Amino acid sequence: MGNKVITKAQPTQNQVHVDAVLTNLSVAYIQDTNQFIADKVFPQVPVSKQSDVYYVYDKQAWFKDDAQLRPPSTESAGGGYTLSTETYNCLVYAFHKDLDDRVMANYDNPLQPRRDSAELVSHKLLLKREMTFMQKFLKTDVWGTDIDLSDTGETKWDDYDDSDPITYITKKRREIYNKTGFKPNRLLIGGEVWDSLKDHPQILDRVKYTREAIDINPSLVARAFDLDDIVIAEGLYSNAAEGEEDINLTPFVDKKALLYYTPRRPSLLTPSAGYIFTWNGYTSNPYALNTYSFYMQNIKSERIEGEMAYDQKVVGADLGLYIENVVS
Repeated sequence: MGNKVITKAQPTQNQVHVDAVLTNLSVAYIQDTNQFIADKVFPQVPVSKQSDVYYVYDKQAWFKDDAQLRPPSTESAGGGYTLSTETYNCLVYAFHKDLDDRVMANYDNPLQPRRDSAELVSHKLLLKREMTFMQKFLKTDVWGTDIDLSDTGETKWDDYDDSDPITYITKKRREIYNKTGFKPNRLLIGGEVWDSLKDHPQILDRVKYTREAIDINPSLVARAFDLDDIVIAEGLYSNAAEGEEDINLTPFVDKKALLYYTPRRPSLLTPSAGYIFTWNGYTSNPYALNTYSFYMQNIKSERIEGEMAYDQKVVGADLGLYIENVVS
């Protein structure tokens, strides 16, 4: 008889434990949608119809000095203004995820396919809104003025020795005011610009005596620029094909900036650089995002579907200044 191997540690670990799925942990690279800015830059205008028109008053009428002295027994000087119309057209964007009956019957805890699918559908639509925002607003030949700091040779804001972003923005606000009568009150910047700006010695010097100086936040820096708000875009997107493991993520805004004027809310006789028209007459939702589910008998699947309907529109190009390559 051969030698017998005696195992003292019995039963073994593999015999007493079968690997199971954890019910309190899972991993998903879901981007925080608070980093998306498409609904934070311009006021939203809820509309009941997919397309319509709105009135535009001519700018010149409100700045001309036409009132005259009135001699006795004469008519007063008179005048008026011209009106034109512009249109909006809310396009409908949609995305769905199907849940096959057989797959649903095999789901394990802690997976929640309906919840996860609704999250995916909503996220895809918000990502699309962010992409259409970037393609519509953050490019040349859209706003009254375009500047590329690389082309003009002006000092970029991450050059802490020579750059002067506060004076630069103050000057540009004055230039737009002299053309429109409204000073830009908000600044949209990419994450890379914010990383440089919040540590800029000029900014730190401006806020060092404030109570919040230890916490450099957008509200504090906005006050240093005499602006109402600074909007920081941190969203990312990928053009990778499905299934690619090595994907490159690209910032929506990165080294760009948009200086612009907009009111707090839309109203009559009020200019704005842009508006977001949301067709809640179709979606029955003030933010024009609906998700719903229905059964697809032909493919024996439950469909989780979402829709958004909006038009992102420039309505006052002369109230905006677009800047590229703000930092190196």
